Amino acid sequence: MWDVFLLIRFMKHLPVLLLLTFSILKVTAALPTKPGIEGDGDFTIGPDYTNAPELTVKDSVQKGTVHEFTMNSADSKTYPG
Repeated sequence: MWDVFLLIRFMKHLPVLLLLTFSILKVTAALPTKPGIEGDGDFTIGPDYTNAPELTVKDSVQKGTVHEFTMNSADSKTYPG
């Protein structure tokens, strides 16, 4: 009886599994089988990407300061120890 339930669950996901399998096979078939012996082995993958806009510093945004301090746990009223 459990075999029937497992089979039904598997059949429900079969189209997705087949699509993934064929996608993987298509990608691996497009890859070169031998890298060749030309060149020095140094190569670049993909184009040069620009930095994301949210990583650039903007002059219109306020800048803060960082203050560091050290405290002994014996001096803490909340967590003495």
